[in-house]
Order: sequence, then structure tokens, then C-alpha cells
Amino acid sequence: MTSPANSGKGRAKTPPGKGGLKRDNSPVAGKSARGMTPVSFQTPARPPKYFMEGKAATVVSGDTFGPTKLETSQFRSHNSEGETAWHYSQAPYDLDAPLPETAIPRMLGTVYVHRNVSDGGYQVWVWYDREGRGLLWQPVDLNNEQVPHPKISERSLKLTSTGKPSWILNSTATTYRSRSLKRSRSQSAVPISTGNAPIADSISTGS
Repeated sequence: MTSPANSGKGRAKTPPGKGGLKRDNSPVAGKSARGMTPVSFQTPARPPKYFMEGKAATVVSGDTFGPTKLETSQFRSHNSEGETAWHYSQAPYDLDAPLPETAIPRMLGTVYVHRNVSDGGYQVWVWYDREGRGLLWQPVDLNNEQVPHPKISERSLKLTSTGKPSWILNSTATTYRSRSLKRSRSQSAVPISTGNAPIADSISTGS
């Protein structure tokens, strides 16, 4: 389905204090200022929706706005030092790709997060350099993939409970997945019985 952002309806606006980007109608495809690497906002497919664990699809209050100016958060741990950089937008519809007003990122691993306020779901893209295709916004699946940082192999992408992206250590990501799996197994461990002959009282989740 083509989003209103692409059909010319309800273009997202910038919220006060967010410092939204000034619209630029120049083409986004071509050669970047960094050299001859081709740059494109075209993506191979719309990213799947991501919902916070334990939160069903629900309408979220909030205005349509974005993309925001680049936001950053530093990280430093062991030999892994850098920053998480991202743009954010929200609207009552999904996007096919990051909004064209978004500035071309200056570093790999920049994240674009869009939230659909109609159902509370998120869509996420990461700025990658794909061999043979150049620099582009790559849609990612946070539900089923461990999304690696393109330059720092020790880190993977996660959305915090507030919807902000964070490049966390792989060891931390593994801990999160293990806890999530245990919770899922625990929730599915429902006692089963037939008449007076119980088949199973519970299902062990292991450790």
C-alpha cells in the first residue's frame, strides 16, 4: 500500500522544539559528497512492523511530525566506542522508505525510526553500504534478526522501551533474547488435564 507520504497527502510536519529538517526538493539519488559511492533512498522492501514486547497494537496519541534532526547518544564499553545516531518520525500510516527530507547520513549505522500512531508499531531502517548497490537505507527486521552494526561487529541494534534505537553489545542482546524466550515459554506453559487424569501440570522452561 502506498503511504500518504508518497501520494502527496498529509506530509509530515516538524514538532516545536524537535528541530525538524528543512525540506529539500533536490534528488536524493546520485553521488554523495564523500566521493563516487552512489547514494539512494530506494529500499528493496518495506520493513516489517515491530511492536514492543508485551504491547499489542494500539492507537498512540501524538501529532504527525518528522523527520527530526539527527539525534545522537554516545556508547563506550570495552573496545567498543562510538555513538548511536538516528532520525525519528511518526504518523498514522506506515512508510515505504524514510521521508525524502531526511539528510543523507554521514556515517554508517545511522538509524531511521518511524512509528505508526494508529497501531503503535515501528518501522526501522539502517544506513548501510551494500556491495554492488552503494549506500542506502536498509529495512531491518527486529523481530527475527540480530541486526549488526556495519562497522562495530561487537554491537547489535535494539529499540529501547521508549522507542529510541541503541547499538548494544552482542552479549547484552543475547541476554535480552534469552529472557524473552523464557518468558514466551513460561506464558505458553498452560496446565493440561482430561477429566480426573492430569496429563501434565506444567512444562519446564529449562535454564
